[in-house]
Amino acid sequence: MLSALFDWLTKKQQQTIDNPAKACKAKVSLIAHSMGNYVVQKAMAAAWTRKNQPLLVSLINQLLMVAADVDSDLFDQGAPDNNDGNAVANLTYRITALYSGRDTVLGASAGLKHFGMRRLGRSGLPNRPPLADPSSPTDNVWDIDCSSFFQQGVSDIHGAYFLADGTLRLMRHVLRGLDRGVLESLGYTRGNAWPPPQ
Repeated sequence: MLSALFDWLTKKQQQTIDNPAKACKAKVSLIAHSMGNYVVQKAMAAAWTRKNQPLLVSLINQLLMVAADVDSDLFDQGAPDNNDGNAVANLTYRITALYSGRDTVLGASAGLKHFGMRRLGRSGLPNRPPLADPSSPTDNVWDIDCSSFFQQGVSDIHGAYFLADGTLRLMRHVLRGLDRGVLESLGYTRGNAWPPPQ
């Protein structure tokens, strides 16, 4: 599917070059949750490989990796999945990983996959910005700790991103392309539901 999307975007880009009046202004953004992030990772890596690692098209405008059940070092050089991380970073305009250390589902997942490797959706990025291949800048990858958006008694943090007003508001602004500095200065990256007042 992503390979077909890439072909379509390349065709639209060529049409814009041929006739700027017919420029396509459509932007494709994506929200992936939990294991869906692994599917996106592998699909983008396949598109990247099959298209000989093109650098001409941003396949995805905004990629929201919500509670991502992928290795936290995905975008770091030398990591087991770094080739996939390079593909995702190069084919995406901006990647925002939403995570929470309170996510017990991903706490259990860390022991089942790449044993001992933290999950991006539970611990966030180990390096900010990620330490990727120097030829592949990763200043388009960042993360937000969403723990403060969830009340103390929430039992399913893993799925709560789609129920909490603060995270829904944050996701809407990210998908609109609001600059990360603006998101931070307006307070959209921080909730007030947790920790409870002392």
